[in-house]
Amino acid sequence: MIKIFLSFALGITLALLFCKPKKFIETKIDGRIYLLEIADTNVKRSKGLMLRKKLPSDRGMIFTFPSEGKHAFWMYKTLISLKMIWLDKNWNVVDVEEKALPCESANPAMCKTYRSEKPAKYVVEINP
Repeated sequence: MIKIFLSFALGITLALLFCKPKKFIETKIDGRIYLLEIADTNVKRSKGLMLRKKLPSDRGMIFTFPSEGKHAFWMYKTLISLKMIWLDKNWNVVDVEEKALPCESANPAMCKTYRSEKPAKYVVEINP
């Protein structure tokens, strides 16, 4: 079971609402501390972790969306495997993709799409 602690939810909420824009936020997932890059604009969400040859084991990215939805992700131009965790507006885990594999095709239409079964407002990507 994935445990994302209340301090994470409170910390990111405060960072997004009341503080100067932050590039990273620290959180604990399943007992491990991660430094997550914040993707809170269309440009940042579109690029995500594309073209990165490696991701340190304690790093990742959190995608924040203006509203809940079944936000889809693909692995086009993503060179590393990722664990994807979808969270609803109340920070409850609604879905997990344990190991999304890189898409090896040069044609984006050939890349698998990952999406949650339930609406999510946030998606976290970390090393599997």
